[in-house]
Amino acid sequence: MLKGMTALEIVFLLFIMIVVTLVIIRLVSQYVTVTPVLDPVKQLSDVEGYQQAYLLCRQLCDNYKQTCDEIAGKNFCEKKVEVDINWNSKKMERNVGNLVEGIPLCEDGIYCFHIYPDCRCGNYQLSAANCLTLLCNYYNQTLGYISKEDAIKMIRRDINPGTCSFVDKATGHNESYWWIASGYTGECP
Repeated sequence: MLKGMTALEIVFLLFIMIVVTLVIIRLVSQYVTVTPVLDPVKQLSDVEGYQQAYLLCRQLCDNYKQTCDEIAGKNFCEKKVEVDINWNSKKMERNVGNLVEGIPLCEDGIYCFHIYPDCRCGNYQLSAANCLTLLCNYYNQTLGYISKEDAIKMIRRDINPGTCSFVDKATGHNESYWWIASGYTGECP
């Protein structure tokens, strides 16, 4: 009778251990997410939606080139494009980032100046940094009634690095690198 009791206890303990193990696995799987390792995007032209975004940005740039008008430049600078940098056929996803041509970018933080970097009127190229200057001038001087502090708030609302948290392990740069390097964390020049 004593041997049967020990075997029953062992079976019962094994059952409890299995249940506890399953509960722990479920808890861990709920709170720990595995981010898939993405291949870096060597050329932006390789991503889904690039051609359509390129044509749209080129059209906005052509409008700017014809007139050198601040409003046309503003339209180009503030245009967020819809591309898929993680190859899952979903564009402008929140919380998705990847290394694109050596720069960490969020999928919901890519603009025409990333897609069409050679937009210029004369010698003035609409890079991320020059877009900041153009937009500050537009809001502060052209409209005239907006302070530099309010202007930079409006610009940061319209142009931001996106919602992902992505760090390039080789350089240590994160998704905000281009935004910070272009001056968007500071004040209007």
